[in-house]
Order: sequence, then C-alpha cells, then structure tokens
Amino acid sequence: MLTRARAALAVVATVATVLVTLTTVDVTAAAWTDPVNVTAAASAGTWAAPPATSGCVVLTGVGNVDPSTTCSIAFGADTDGRPDYFNIKATVTTTSATPVRWRATINFSNTAVFGFVARFVGEYAGNWSLQALPANFCTTVPRVVSYEGNASRGTNKVVAGTPLTLDFVGTTVSPVGNYVVYSCP
Repeated sequence: MLTRARAALAVVATVATVLVTLTTVDVTAAAWTDPVNVTAAASAGTWAAPPATSGCVVLTGVGNVDPSTTCSIAFGADTDGRPDYFNIKATVTTTSATPVRWRATINFSNTAVFGFVARFVGEYAGNWSLQALPANFCTTVPRVVSYEGNASRGTNKVVAGTPLTLDFVGTTVSPVGNYVVYSCP
C-alpha cells in the first residue's frame, strides 16, 4: 500500500515529467509549402470563342470532324491593289487520294491575310455553302466565317491533286462579289 509520502512523491514526479516534456518540445512547421494560387471559372449558355486563325477540317458523312484525314487552306496575295479593296484567292487542298468532304473556317479580320477588316465581303466562284453567321457578327472581331463545299456544284469534296478555289473580294465602300459572304453597315 502506498503511503502519503510515496503518493505525494509520485504526483510531484508526474507533474515534473509533464513540465519538462512541455518545455522541451519544439513547435514544428511543414517542410513543404505550395505558393501556387489556383483559380477557376465556369460559364454556361455561351458559345465558344471563334478561332483567331483560318483552317480546314475534313468531315464525316454526317458532318462530324474526321481527325484521321486532313485538309488545308492557303491564301494567295491580294491582286486588287487598291487600299480599300482586296481580291484574295483561298485554295482548299488535301493529301487524301479519296475525295473528302471539307469545311473551311476563315477569319476575315486577319489583317496579315486580308489587309484590313472589310465591311463587305463577297465571293466570285460560288463553290461553297456559307454557314449561318451569328446575330452579332458585324459588331464583333474576329469576323470568322465557315464554308463547306456546295454539293449541287460538285465542290463539296476535295481530293489530292485537285484543289478547290474560293475567290474573295472585300471592301469598305459597298457590297461586292457575285455571292455575298457578309455585308455590315
């Protein structure tokens, strides 16, 4: 049985041990820190921004993009020469030996290609089918237009060695070309 002296000694020893332990423990901090701040944003009910460059994609029979085959679009030099007009031919090509359906996307606000952002753009050859333009097309930049070949003219497909040419004319003055691409007030 414990005597009072032994019990008191046991309590004092326990308290001393706790105090020694508390006074000798150092505060530690994590050795790794992450200074990166992460942010995210989400939106619903809006359209994706149109591409800033022009390009071409091959389409499947139902109109989906076919990544297994490619096409390209190249622009010639301006042949008009007037400062407020342009006449530029765009050539759609593919390396596919089998005819492929195509869609070209053209950024008419690319001043490296077209020289200026025209109020009016037309096309002379009629080898295309213009896709619908958004309601705010004339008030936004870039002015991006999508084309597909015209099945009734036999231009809905392109094949290696037989390029398809689109012949664009644009101006800041008045509507131009046989086929209107866009006309902005």
